[in-house]
Formats: sequence, C-alpha cells, structure tokens
Amino acid sequence: GEQLSLVQTDPSGNASSALQFEVPVTTAPASPSDLVFAEDGSSISGTAPAGTRVEVHDANGTLIGTVVAGPDGSFTVTLDPAQANGELLDVVAIDDGGVSSLPAQITAPDITAPAAPTELVINADGSVITGRAEPGSTV
Repeated sequence: GEQLSLVQTDPSGNASSALQFEVPVTTAPASPSDLVFAEDGSSISGTAPAGTRVEVHDANGTLIGTVVAGPDGSFTVTLDPAQANGELLDVVAIDDGGVSSLPAQITAPDITAPAAPTELVINADGSVITGRAEPGSTV
C-alpha cells in the first residue's frame, strides 16, 4: 500500500497536524478466461483465479449463475435460465475481499428456433406471399 498524509486547513490558513494512514493494496483478480458455452446454453466452463467466486450476469445485469473456481482455477457455472438465443453475457471473478475482475464477455449460442411466419397472404395470381417473420431470419 501507499502512505498518505491528510492535513485539514481552515479558511484562515491554519493547518491541522498531519494524519498518517496507509492505503490498502486492492489488486483486481484476473478476468475469467477460456470460456466455453455448453451446446444447450445451460452452463459456461472456463478458468478463473483459484477460489474466486465466478458470477455470470445477463445484459440487464441480472445474476444468472455463480460458482467458486476450483483449486486448479477451473469452473463450470450452471445458468438459470439457460441462455440459448444469442445473448451477450458478462462473467466476472470476485476475490475474498469482494474485489471484482473486469468482465469477460461471451455470447450464448443461438439454438432457439424462430417463430413460424404469421399473417401470410397470397396475391391473386399466387406468385407472391407476404407476412411477418422473426427479424433477420430467412424465409
């Protein structure tokens, strides 16, 4: 840590005696790495500093899974709910002092089938079909 001095001065310029204190060292743990999604979106495996609490948050910041990394740093965290629609997730490692790593990001697999097209209309001569489908999907 660092040694700091704190001195208070009033409007007349009178200074208090210096108060000495030490700033504790707070080094953030390394971010989780080697992240791999289960094919069904139910869990994420990877590595993080041994003994850190690994947390997974969805795009809204909601905690959807937590686990403690093992002695070798490996972990598998179960997600609730499973993520299978291309969601972007943040994964952090948190040490015993509550200090969080920078988030590692991973994108969930997109294995959710699109909804069937709706509002289908065929023109009079049968050559054109119009309707609604999931944005970006191929019809």
